[in-house]
Amino acid sequence: QVKQAQAELEQAVWRLSNRPLPAPSPGRVNDVIRNPGDTAGPTAPVISVLPDGAVKLSVYIPEAAFSSVKVGSLLSVHCDGCGPEVKARVSYISP
Repeated sequence: QVKQAQAELEQAVWRLSNRPLPAPSPGRVNDVIRNPGDTAGPTAPVISVLPDGAVKLSVYIPEAAFSSVKVGSLLSVHCDGCGPEVKARVSYISP
């Protein structure tokens, strides 16, 4: 019975490792948050997916402006090659 249980466990692990994980929408992996061996769960994402057509920006904000920028804030962005009115939503603020 022990050998049979071990074989069933190995088969289940193999099936799980080969299980496809579809993305909710087309895009590309932007960041790997968890690595093999790390704890993950329903509230602990493993990867970050950037939708097709989206761009990730890293912006440095002067200390005087910290209090006015919150997650969810909409910012006007000006850059070379961007259109005249580009908006970006703040999704993360580094502590």
